[in-house]
Amino acid sequence: MMALLLFTPMFLLAAKCIDNESMYQDNLGDWHVVGEMRNDTDVWGANMMLGGSLMDDAGNVLATGQAPACPFELAAHGTSVFDVQFFQSYGLHPTKYEVHPMSGRSLDQPLQPLQVSLSGFAAKRTSSGVTITGTIRARRAYSQQFGGCTAFYNSAGKVVRQITIFGFGKLSANADQPLTLPLPDIPGDATAVAFWLVESSDADPLSSDYGAAVTGKLTIR
Repeated sequence: MMALLLFTPMFLLAAKCIDNESMYQDNLGDWHVVGEMRNDTDVWGANMMLGGSLMDDAGNVLATGQAPACPFELAAHGTSVFDVQFFQSYGLHPTKYEVHPMSGRSLDQPLQPLQVSLSGFAAKRTSSGVTITGTIRARRAYSQQFGGCTAFYNSAGKVVRQITIFGFGKLSANADQPLTLPLPDIPGDATAVAFWLVESSDADPLSSDYGAAVTGKLTIR
């Protein structure tokens, strides 16, 4: 078991950069802020939680929300993504927002990488959204449950949607495991998507025992 150290507030502010964020309203009227959380240090972060506020022109707070980063662990010099949803915020008219790291823990050593390969991944626009396809191949068996993080980007590099998926199941050794992810309601200005394969710890589904595997950005065809 790795030793865990609490982040100091100064470390959280200095080491974590919120970037490429955007705000949108979903089909129920709730507001979301989505974006990236980047780690500019040599220290891994764990259980990263973000908080956000919606504000009017005068800076008055209209609503607050919070959400975990995905992947759940933030690699040294790595990137996680987030979707802070402001529940029951329909009817509000925010003009500004703010997102910040709320809490997290540091690991005294990096997580071991997943012994998997992600091959043939592609993203195709459909009438209902975007479908991601590809093949996962593990070089050893994993008994833990797996899921994924996706971030959709526009041509300016801003995150316009972030979706976390659970329930991929376990990974068998040395066997190709095809993956098809139909993701609805992806906006038309999304031109690329990144996919992270994440493992959920048996002890905590929002924590990982291994570092995530990532495709990099895939052009949506």
